[in-house]
Order: sequence, then C-alpha cells, then structure tokens
Amino acid sequence: MFILFGKRAFGEVDRVAEVGSVSTRFFHVWYFPLLPLGSYLFPPGHSNHGIPVPLHVKSMLVAWARAVAVAVMVVGVIAAIVAYGDREYNAVWTWLIAVSVAFFVFDLSRSWRGLGKASDDRESEMRSLLASGKPRRIEQRRAA
Repeated sequence: MFILFGKRAFGEVDRVAEVGSVSTRFFHVWYFPLLPLGSYLFPPGHSNHGIPVPLHVKSMLVAWARAVAVAVMVVGVIAAIVAYGDREYNAVWTWLIAVSVAFFVFDLSRSWRGLGKASDDRESEMRSLLASGKPRRIEQRRAA
C-alpha cells in the first residue's frame, strides 16, 4: 500500500481575466488539503509559477469545503450501496440526501460568483501585485 502526499495548490478564488487567480498551497494526503503553506497569485497559464500573497482565508475555506464535500460524496455513495444491500432503505435515502447536499456545496463553491470573482478593490490589488512582482516557480511535489 502506498500513501499519496505532497504539496499542491487548492482553493482557487478571486479570478480576474488577464491577471490570474489566488490559490493556497497545502500539504495534502490523497489530495485532501490539510496544512496551508501559503497563498499565491497564479497568472493565467502558469500553474507552477506564482507571486506570494498573504495567507488567503477565503481560499483556505473553499479548499477545505470542496475536499469535505468530495469526501462526503464518496463515503455517502458507498454507505448507500451497503445500506441497500442490507435492505435498510431509510438509510439509503439518508445517505443519498447527504450526497446531494455535498454535491450542491461542491458545485456552489465552483460556480458562485462571490467566491470565484474578485471584488473591484481586490482586482486592483492583484493587478498591482502582478505588475510589481515576477512570478517564481512554486514547487508542487507529489510523493508516493
């Protein structure tokens, strides 16, 4: 058995056309973000090059919400299948409702404009960061 772990950016928020988006780099296990290591402004087309920014709480919360939603969906589908096999039909419906709510949370975190698009103040701050700083390579290690 192997354990997949490493460092990766999650929680993309504050997208601005021609400027980029902010994501937080986490230490992860099986792509579940655990420990935030720093937030970065990633210009478009540069997934491995970013400009360091202060730790972005919205990005961290979005990353954790998406990860929990995916975990609930996976566990919920498995639990619903097991409950169906045991003929526990009330439990099947409970798990399917949990999966539906988790899917809604995940989809909302991807499509809600308030999370994805930067405010006007944040957009001007990001433009000045991009103009003043040169993106540096961000190590995205994955280990097995």
